[in-house]
Amino acid sequence: MTDVLIIKPSSLGDILNGLQLAATLKAGRPDLRISWVVADAFAPVVRDCLAVDRCFVFERKGGIGAFVRLLRALRRERFDVVLDLQGLARSGLMTWAARSPRKIGRSDAREGAGLYYHESIPLPLGEWRDHSVAILLEFCRAFDLPPRLAGKVEFRPPAEFRYASAMAPVAGRGPVLMFPDSRGADREWPGFAELTKRFLEAEPTARVVWAGQKNLPLPTGVDATRFTHLMGKTTLPEVIAMIPRASVVVANDSGPMHLAAALGARTLSLFGPTTARMRAPYPPNGDLHRFLESPDGVMASLPVEPVLAALREAWQGSAAIK
Repeated sequence: MTDVLIIKPSSLGDILNGLQLAATLKAGRPDLRISWVVADAFAPVVRDCLAVDRCFVFERKGGIGAFVRLLRALRRERFDVVLDLQGLARSGLMTWAARSPRKIGRSDAREGAGLYYHESIPLPLGEWRDHSVAILLEFCRAFDLPPRLAGKVEFRPPAEFRYASAMAPVAGRGPVLMFPDSRGADREWPGFAELTKRFLEAEPTARVVWAGQKNLPLPTGVDATRFTHLMGKTTLPEVIAMIPRASVVVANDSGPMHLAAALGARTLSLFGPTTARMRAPYPPNGDLHRFLESPDGVMASLPVEPVLAALREAWQGSAAIK
């Protein structure tokens, strides 16, 4: 076996991009045993990913003492290869602490992290060269693998799934799963309530489920028998179980958007201050992934009409893959 340590503590979207790399590496090199350094808030996602064999948990609120304990835990191990996917000072120190004859990082690393690498992976070329997944896939070259997605990101199912009835298919299609929130308010499109109402009116057999961390108010004027509001009620493992049951996932630039892409779901993603060129579900020009961008970088400037049209088209085409 070849022991590999991946360092990618946060954030959720970036971790999910990294898990796509881990699944790709495992598909091409089944002999790899992958360990991962992850922040405690995201540890359940990484632990439940079948491509990851072991986790080292970084306690973000544990202060310098917790960080030193993590460095000591890494120091006690020996790895054949260390991959720093983060490329910042903190991950550079983790790379330094890990014992390995081969430490590899990003060529665009900052804050002095590059001082701890034996090798740096060059940035990709091509149309989507700035995309975060394209950048991470360049690490495949360190294992003599092509920088292309392979394999599939899979997770262990939760022991109990409370929302099976809400996500059950009707007439061969699962509900549309919407995530109206995001990490930053400037990334949140304010049109989800109107989109939900108009979509349910236009598609009389469709259903919509809202999920996410924030408990946003209910949209008004919708058929309550075809709308389920689960915002603020779901855990990450439950969201992982919900996404494959959806016909379409609609989301802002957020962790759930990247999770849906990693799970191979049909997605419609909305962008404003961040760009699809760097953040859209990968590959952005794939048949399953569509995106819309605000004309001026402000989410409120994205009208409902094109989002509704794109959603109806994606939903009507969803039966082909269900």
